[in-house]
Amino acid sequence: MDDSSTENRVYLFRELAAAYIAAHPDAFGDDPRSAMAEIARICCIVADGEDLNAEEMAEEILKG
Repeated sequence: MDDSSTENRVYLFRELAAAYIAAHPDAFGDDPRSAMAEIARICCIVADGEDLNAEEMAEEILKG
């Protein structure tokens, strides 16, 4: 993984986590680590999936 991929993952994680928390402030009640881990997993798929079209990206994310 190159530096730009790492930067993309960090940026995506920060933005997606902030948006999710803003939209669902109570979502992290019982198991915050699992929720954050899922956001991180999705960020990695998005950052590394530049060659995927939207349908393929959705399939990868939903495999989780």
